[in-house]
Amino acid sequence: MGTQGIAINMRHPPLDDVRIRKALCFLQDRAKLIEKLFFNEYKPLDSYYAGSQFANPNNEPIRYNPGKAKTLLEEAGWKQRDSDGVLVQGGKRLEFEILYSGKTIERVLTVFQEDCMRAGVKIRLKEINPATMFQSV
Repeated sequence: MGTQGIAINMRHPPLDDVRIRKALCFLQDRAKLIEKLFFNEYKPLDSYYAGSQFANPNNEPIRYNPGKAKTLLEEAGWKQRDSDGVLVQGGKRLEFEILYSGKTIERVLTVFQEDCMRAGVKIRLKEINPATMFQSV
């Protein structure tokens, strides 16, 4: 069984805050992606090791929930929006970049980008070639 996801560099703010990372998970509408882009050919997994002895049954399954995302973002101090609708805290915007290589994933990331923007999180998508991707991550 294959998996797909976004790897997050947790070393730098704001992604060093677990509440921000969890909010991003609540903003990924996997059911919509599976229905609209993948023609219901997939099922969402709740673990990298789903169905194995290494899956943690105590982990909370995370489903698309913008309300929970908003609560987590507010708990992390991101309550105000600027004129562009992006959340701000201490003069900094809640924004970051996602690197990707290949047009096939762009449509998935664009849906995620739009859902995040509605919640006040700005994501810049940057396509790079596979060699640069390998060096970057």
